Amino acid sequence: MLVIFVVETTEQNDSDKMFLNKYINTCFPQMKNSPETILHWIYLNGKGNYKKRSILLKIDSYIERYKRFHPDKNDVFVFYCVDVDDVCQQTTVEENKRINSELQAFCEEKEYYYVWFYKTIEDVFLGKTVKQPKDKKREAEAFMRKKIDNDILNSERFKMHCFSEVKKKTTNLGVVLGSLLSDSSEH
Repeated sequence: MLVIFVVETTEQNDSDKMFLNKYINTCFPQMKNSPETILHWIYLNGKGNYKKRSILLKIDSYIERYKRFHPDKNDVFVFYCVDVDDVCQQTTVEENKRINSELQAFCEEKEYYYVWFYKTIEDVFLGKTVKQPKDKKREAEAFMRKKIDNDILNSERFKMHCFSEVKKKTTNLGVVLGSLLSDSSEH
């Protein structure tokens, strides 16, 4: 199985990958512990870059390489993991909402998984907003060192089916990864 996570952060910051790895290791260890699973990470450097040519070429390159060695398998999964916050780099609230909507439609069209964090990945995992990029990495590193109770990462805030502005500090991550594992068991 090929799993590609396209994350909003930069490669230098890498905070999104840290949070997602901790979640996968805790709640879906079979993904990481399987020799059949190949994980790749692509960094958007801002969600507005979601359909940038270089990003799409990286996705296609990983898929082509995997298909070359596994021509009979149809187990490729691409996840776009983004914050649905009110601001995206220097955009307005309206522009950010437009990007979120377009990104979701893009994922549906491409048959990619759209994973959202309301309002940010830090809100969901840490319970607080972290503004500065340097602080995001530091906070993610601290989170990685903590022993996290499985009950927290398996809580309802990780299992939202639909985005709702009423339910702050939530994500559909658990639902989406759960569906991945049930889909892959059918292959």
